[in-house]
Formats: sequence, C-alpha cells, structure tokens
Amino acid sequence: MAETRQEVLQAAVEVFAAEGYHETDVQVIADRAGVGKGTVYRHFGDKEKLFQAAARHALEEMSQSIGQEMRSGQSTVDYLRNIAVGCARYYAGHPEAVELIVQERAVFRKSTTPTHRLRHSEGLRELEKELRRGIERGELRPIDVHATFEAFGDLLFGCIFNGVVTGKPSSLVARVQHAMDIFFEGIVGDAARNGARPKTRTKRAKGGL
Repeated sequence: MAETRQEVLQAAVEVFAAEGYHETDVQVIADRAGVGKGTVYRHFGDKEKLFQAAARHALEEMSQSIGQEMRSGQSTVDYLRNIAVGCARYYAGHPEAVELIVQERAVFRKSTTPTHRLRHSEGLRELEKELRRGIERGELRPIDVHATFEAFGDLLFGCIFNGVVTGKPSSLVARVQHAMDIFFEGIVGDAARNGARPKTRTKRAKGGL
C-alpha cells in the first residue's frame, strides 16, 4: 500500500507539473503509476487533495535531501550551507517540483495555505534557533535572526527558481554554492569597510607630460 501511494504521488508530481492542475486528467496519473483510477481516489479522495499531497510529497523529499547533507557537530555556517546544497541537489534532479509550487500559489492561494508556506514556517523556527546558537558561540556577529532567515531564503529560492526557469537545473548546485559564498563572505572589500575612498585616475592635460 505504501509503495503504491509513493508511485501515485511521484506520477502526480510529474503530470501536474507537465499539464497544469486544471488540464490534468487523474486517469493519466493512474496509468503512469500503473494502478486503476479508483485506487487513486481511494488513497487521496479527489483531484485537489491529490495535488496537495503531491506538493507535500515533493517538500518531504526535499527535506530528506537536506538531511543527507547534514553532519554532526557542524558549525552554523555549515548548517546553512548544507541546507542550501540539499535544496539545490533536490531541485536539480526534480525541477518539476518547482512548477508545483507555482501552481499551488496560483490555484489555491484563496482556499488553503500553500504547502511551501507551511514548510517555511516550520523551517523558520528551526533555523532561527540555529542562528541564535551561532551568535552565542561567536560564529556569527549579532544579527536580526528573523531578517537573516528571510534573506537566506530569498537568496536560496531566487537561485533555484531562476535556475529552473532559465532551463539550467543541472547547474543549480554550483549556482547556489556561489550565492552562499557571497552571502557569507560579502562583496565589500577592506577599503570600503575602512571608509577609504577609491583611487581614481586623473586625465593628463592635453600636451602635458
């Protein structure tokens, strides 16, 4: 039963992503999963519940991908980097899952809280705790942990969405790693931090030495 459910969910992710929610025929999902249409309805009730279950399934798989990157005793910075890399690896292999996020927002935003927003709330609590630990250990400078979480998420999912939309999901991991380097290291040099003015080249007077 559990295996059948997983097969239906994976088929649902692929078909909803390819066809769109309104155009998807549940029979096509059943055929791809190798089960009867009645089996799909027995497991999930109706098309809307199937879509929402598929969206949750994708996010659960993404969470598992993040879990595979985690290491015991890691620093806060490594913790954040591993979250980013785990997300990137998942969406690089399953770019269709991004399409479900877009569709869920468009189709169900007035009737239900989108699945990715619920996951966002769960992740907020977990990540803010880790950021506070990082501050206490002196790994991070004193920061607004909530604003930092939002900036981290904006950068991460901006990279992922742009990478998928531009048709380059295979480069997502490198793209995200580069963005994380900038997030942690910044782009401002010592001269700017110290308030020094940049050197400028002056033009020679015409005919001068």
